[in-house]
Amino acid sequence: MYDNCTNNTEDAECLNEPSWPQWKKTLDFAATVIMASNTANLMLGMGSATDWRIVISHAWPPVGILIGMAGQFIILPACGATLAWAFKLTPYEAMGVLMVSSCPSGSFSNFFTYWVDGDLALRSVVRHLF
Repeated sequence: MYDNCTNNTEDAECLNEPSWPQWKKTLDFAATVIMASNTANLMLGMGSATDWRIVISHAWPPVGILIGMAGQFIILPACGATLAWAFKLTPYEAMGVLMVSSCPSGSFSNFFTYWVDGDLALRSVVRHLF
């Protein structure tokens, strides 16, 4: 199978890459473009919904920031560890659950905050500070 491969070849068979049919390559490209544009629109919408005066007002007193930090670094990892223990996960699966529960920041969490009419400015401050 690899008898005709040379050191400077770009052939898919020699590089161990799957040779997909053209329709799969086209669908893969379309899905990539759609997901990237949806993420960009989501982030633009979240940024447009945030007012800088409200963001700055969360700086003092930092009660909301401290509650958000406690939830993100104490409560969520404890919930993840409890779920890993309750479902008797393997050590690797438990570590994955603990890592995901310890790092809940991202554009998707901002989307849920916006969706439930939460304080998007506070969510952004907690996300970017920690």
